[in-house]
Amino acid sequence: MPRIREFAPGDETALVQICMRTADAGRDATGILQNDALWADLFALPYPRRHPDLTWVVEDDDGLVAGYIVATDDTDAFERWFRDEWWPSRSGRYARTGERQQELLRHGDERAPGRERHAREYPAHLHIDLLPGLQGAGFGRRLIDTLLDELRRRGVRGLHLGMDPKNVGAAAFYERIGFERLSSPTGSLTYGIRIAPDGDRRARSAAGRTDAASLLVHTDQVRVFDALTNEDALLAWLPPRGMHGRFERFDMREGGSFRLVLTYDDASGVSGKSTDDSDVSEVRISEFAPGERVVHEVDFESDDPAFTGTMRMEWSLRSAHGGTMVEIVARDVPAGVRARDHAEGLTSSLSNLASFLEP
Repeated sequence: MPRIREFAPGDETALVQICMRTADAGRDATGILQNDALWADLFALPYPRRHPDLTWVVEDDDGLVAGYIVATDDTDAFERWFRDEWWPSRSGRYARTGERQQELLRHGDERAPGRERHAREYPAHLHIDLLPGLQGAGFGRRLIDTLLDELRRRGVRGLHLGMDPKNVGAAAFYERIGFERLSSPTGSLTYGIRIAPDGDRRARSAAGRTDAASLLVHTDQVRVFDALTNEDALLAWLPPRGMHGRFERFDMREGGSFRLVLTYDDASGVSGKSTDDSDVSEVRISEFAPGERVVHEVDFESDDPAFTGTMRMEWSLRSAHGGTMVEIVARDVPAGVRARDHAEGLTSSLSNLASFLEP
């Protein structure tokens, strides 16, 4: 299963390739420039050089790096370093020929502290890229959650990013996970997100956090929907890695309900929401559209007020080339459910579903 890890020396070659293969509004930019390496010299490699501690990569099932997130926690300081140290060592490698290459070189020449209008309120910024095989599987959200956790630990109050407005899928993704559109220069989109301190539960929960994940499962919608609604099938694939489950009650229909107990295989070093080793949830079925959609209204059984409130879990299916796209959207996630842990759990459950259904 793909995994996120910290950047390590030697990952630079993979970052160059990933940056190039996603640089054209999310599409492969190979051959657009006279020298393809320019993309990474502007948008990828400077970051692990200055901030290896704010760089993470995703390894695929074969152990190859297939995605990354790079960032700085201080945009103005980074841009000063870029102008004074990084860019003088790189810009001379590139011929001032070709319209697009000249445009990017001018961008590098003009980078400087004070030019980003949102750097005061959103001092950190990021670049994130995933190869197509990892897209839509929750790794973008997990990478951003990993970065947000570290920025929060450092006391950074906001994070922004710039993007090509032609990449409409990426724009929808950022809005879905809580970024807000900021005033932007012509030909670009800028998004920002404020980072609440760890202790500020009210600020974090007031946003009504929404988590989401999706995965292409290589089988038809009827089989997938059956796996989402059959008691035995659910127990086979739904528990995240490291847990097993049982139903104390099960009535799968619109207006029905079930009671699910998930227990850790190894409870050492963990704490369940309901008991020392388990999470208990009461679930009501508010929507049931055969073959298309089922919605759970979930209440955790817990004495901890951080887990109070009803979480809405929307499971949606649509036909896609090669199978069925399965999307989970969790709305009003309780403040006690850490974003990174929840993203990992959603991704794990989708991977389990695919393994259960695919030959």
